Amino acid sequence: MCILLSELVPLKMQEDELKYLLIHYLKSWTEIPLERNARYDKNELLFYDGFIGIVLKRAEELVRYQPEYLNDELIQSFLYSGKLYRVIHPCRIDDRRCKQGFRYGLPKVDYHGMITHWTKDRTFESLRHKLSCHEKYIILEADTKDRVAFDINKFRKNNGTIEQFTQDEEEVIFPMYKNYITEYRMSIEQFNEIKIN
Repeated sequence: MCILLSELVPLKMQEDELKYLLIHYLKSWTEIPLERNARYDKNELLFYDGFIGIVLKRAEELVRYQPEYLNDELIQSFLYSGKLYRVIHPCRIDDRRCKQGFRYGLPKVDYHGMITHWTKDRTFESLRHKLSCHEKYIILEADTKDRVAFDINKFRKNNGTIEQFTQDEEEVIFPMYKNYITEYRMSIEQFNEIKIN
């Protein structure tokens, strides 16, 4: 089916070419390294947002204005809507008031509107090897509402490209839209307690 060729991306390409590009973009996306301050390099984010972000925006347009195309195989292979979660670690923050010129703490969240890594796992169980239950983090909870997210595992499963190292992380791509995100500053244990009750 070719409806996505002009609807999803501004380039004219066959659906299998679009899938091929997505598969390769996603492979390097999941390996994107953190900067020293526990954030992602914005220039690198721009590169991925320039392609995957456009795919998401075009899919949202179809959801809003041409819902008859929502049964399309390619859109259904990645479409996700619902709750998403993200953890931001304490990091080194430049601070001239401190003797060393820096301190460690929770940074200000950058709601840059570009895509970023999220998980569907509210408990963060699959990320526990990277996290502590008791350390204080910034925990972000997003609700996609009228927007769409890109479910990486769903896409890989539907296209036969399972990634064994990240398949348990339930990773989803969604932009940092401030109006869609609630910010918590607490431990994962505290977060799970308030979500259960």
